[in-house]
Amino acid sequence: GCLAQVKWLDQKGLDAFLRSHQKPRSGLLQRFVSPVGLRNQLIRVSWTPHHQVVETGSNVHGWQDVSVDLPKRLSTFEASHDLCERGSLSHFRAKDVLNVVDKITSHVNALLP
Repeated sequence: GCLAQVKWLDQKGLDAFLRSHQKPRSGLLQRFVSPVGLRNQLIRVSWTPHHQVVETGSNVHGWQDVSVDLPKRLSTFEASHDLCERGSLSHFRAKDVLNVVDKITSHVNALLP
């Protein structure tokens, strides 16, 4: 199995990470995009050729509430259940997301030999 580790970095933490000589052998560095609402949210899609699941995760804390440390106010699915409320999208919004999934799948399939 694969175990993912999530670290939330502010500007100072990012600068220190980039200047450090010791870094993980693999990983993903992702820029944070400010949410539209008051809380950080994420849409997660899992799919196979025969089954699709679309769900939302919304952090219980306000994303700008500096009295709460960064991971506790920004984490969604990787957080403990007490920090993230899970839900579903409306039928129409889920349909839009699944249309994008179909495009991603087609693109990936086109790259395969």
